[in-house]
Amino acid sequence: CPDGTTYDQDDNKCYLCSSDLKQCGIGEPTVVVVCKDGLYLKTTENRDGSLEKNCIVDCPFGYFGDRLDNVCKLCDVKCTKCFGSATTC
Repeated sequence: CPDGTTYDQDDNKCYLCSSDLKQCGIGEPTVVVVCKDGLYLKTTENRDGSLEKNCIVDCPFGYFGDRLDNVCKLCDVKCTKCFGSATTC
């Protein structure tokens, strides 16, 4: 299946992923694998230990948007806010 779609084995068809996703889980159109260009993947651990993944425009405070892989990554402990890399405060 091309980017933006997922393969469903049960009926042997490709289906559209959610609109903010470039790649989604196999047979799971809302499960984030890769965000569309211009969006960053932010992974949050829930209280029950499960992971929640979302595609967002701007990374939250304490994170920076890594443009190489479009993922929100933690800033270095020396930085309260960072830009472009974990150590650029």
